[in-house]
Amino acid sequence: MSTIVPVRYLTTPDESTWSRIIDLDIIRLDGTDNLVGITRFDGALQSWDISDPIIDTGALHRLQGGDVAGGGGSVLTLDTAAGPVLLTGGGADGAFQQISLTGGAWQVIDSLPIFAGFRPDLVVHQGGAQFVYGGLADAAGIAGWHFDAGGTFIGPLATITTGGKVHAITSADGFVYSVDATNRLTGWQVDATGGLSEITALTAESGLWIADATALQTSVVAGVTYLVMAAAGSSSLTVIEVGAQGALTIRDHVMDTLQTRFGGATALDIVTEGGRSYVIAGGADDGISVFALLPGGQLVALAHIADTTEIGLDNVSAIAARSAEDRLDIFVASSSETGITQLRLDTGGAGITATATLAGGLLSGTGGDDILLGGAGDDLILGGAGHDILRDGAGEDILTGGPGADVFILVADGQTDTITDFTLGEDRLDLSLWPMLRDISQLTMAITPTGFIIRYGDEDLIIHSADGNPIDYRLLSNADVLGGMRLPGTLSPGFPGPETPPPALTPTPPDIAPDQGDPFSMQAAKRALVDSKITDLRSALQNQPAAPPSSDKVVTGTQGNDVLIGGAGADVFIFNHGRDVIADFEQGIDRIILDARLWTGLTSAADLLLVYGRQDGARVTIDFGNNDILMIDGVTDYATLANDIALF
Repeated sequence: MSTIVPVRYLTTPDESTWSRIIDLDIIRLDGTDNLVGITRFDGALQSWDISDPIIDTGALHRLQGGDVAGGGGSVLTLDTAAGPVLLTGGGADGAFQQISLTGGAWQVIDSLPIFAGFRPDLVVHQGGAQFVYGGLADAAGIAGWHFDAGGTFIGPLATITTGGKVHAITSADGFVYSVDATNRLTGWQVDATGGLSEITALTAESGLWIADATALQTSVVAGVTYLVMAAAGSSSLTVIEVGAQGALTIRDHVMDTLQTRFGGATALDIVTEGGRSYVIAGGADDGISVFALLPGGQLVALAHIADTTEIGLDNVSAIAARSAEDRLDIFVASSSETGITQLRLDTGGAGITATATLAGGLLSGTGGDDILLGGAGDDLILGGAGHDILRDGAGEDILTGGPGADVFILVADGQTDTITDFTLGEDRLDLSLWPMLRDISQLTMAITPTGFIIRYGDEDLIIHSADGNPIDYRLLSNADVLGGMRLPGTLSPGFPGPETPPPALTPTPPDIAPDQGDPFSMQAAKRALVDSKITDLRSALQNQPAAPPSSDKVVTGTQGNDVLIGGAGADVFIFNHGRDVIADFEQGIDRIILDARLWTGLTSAADLLLVYGRQDGARVTIDFGNNDILMIDGVTDYATLANDIALF
């Protein structure tokens, strides 16, 4: 998995007297790249020079206007005849200003009419005009302003009615999209005067299963435009495709898990680097997560970072990112901590994005970081030396990642697919497209001599290791196999995993039954073993007096070291602990039951023998560690011994 690296946590002494930053943007002003932030209530506008890899604190400007409960400032870029300026402001009196950065200092270019409670969040350029749209702090609706191409204020726009307060707004393909407090996503047509008319909408009834949307961003992937929506109440990210005439189609819906860091999502940014679109999200989960947005609208988790005492990612309030030389520079502000945290994500060398033909066949990558997508046929997908993302399609597919940390995504198609070179701890699986898969315990897995196998419902996945050795699936976690939690548009039932032992409600009672030295006790076995001429322990013990009658028996050892003999009949041997010997095991007739205390997470007796067992002639030894060893005499066919063993 990719790694997010902290670079710098930058604060100034004055920041403790301000409210926290609510908005961040990266803007080129005064010939340099600047990170610009504005605080929530008190109108402090701060800049940081990010023209070099390490950021430096820049100019500070205090805006006009007092505090406004529940409100907050915003930062937008407006074109003027003299170049880009900031349109920013807020406060109780609604004072807004056009501000430029000259010689490292902020200068007020123009003051605008008072519009109390207006928070501008979007600039739309159309027909030589600039239209500014945003929500209201204390009412439903979309308000707006009209500027000409040179940045001159023309006048306010008519406020458009919405079902609730507007939480986020963006534009795509010439349309405006807003989401309000009723969790309704609405698409708007913009006319020549800046007026808005509704053209489409998504609600819970049409599959938009969110609560408390907080952010809305746009990205273009493989020529298709997508909206990405963050929602705090549902801790979710939703991808919506923008089609002809602004039509909306939900393509993906990912929810936060213990492995991700966007729970209570409040901040979102999207940046393109090396042909990939990266979605960066954070919120109340004290950290951020980075996803790749694939063609078709699927989000793939790439990296996560949690807050520490060395950085400020507690309750993330704003994110701004940029691409730079095979990396992402990510800047994060907190709603509860001062300062700006600078992070870096290395993106590697640019590769290709390619999709297999419908008929199937070979799809090859490059030495860069590729995105390779299977089609409807039987595909052979070969990644190169980069950190690749490989997704199969319908059909029986074979995936080879090659060197590098690769992500293998498997769709639900009811076919047997194969991964040829999986490296534990480096590569990852993403099985989140399998219906209602929520935990690794739902998967039935088996170790093989060259890797392992995963089964889930009618899905079969054969995984070969890169070094040709077995892979112990007990070393895998949810982070290694799930990739996220998805809520599909069409719900299908999931599947339970293999049976596991119930938790022990009380500890195992101590062994207080003394060894009385009866003919089939450990003391009798020790006496028999003293005679070096004895080669058949069973016969030696049977020569002791009072041999048990021949019948089907259940034979259980004590907590010590025991010799277990069943005699004739179909016997059941129960192994609890210690160093026990089953002296007369008959394959296909007798059975062995292992105490639940010995369950180590393996889901089959075959796996148990592969991991812990070894054969020496007619004796099989199963060494569980911790001095728990079971020796089985009389094994004639090691390959079928697993059929006679129950794990618990």
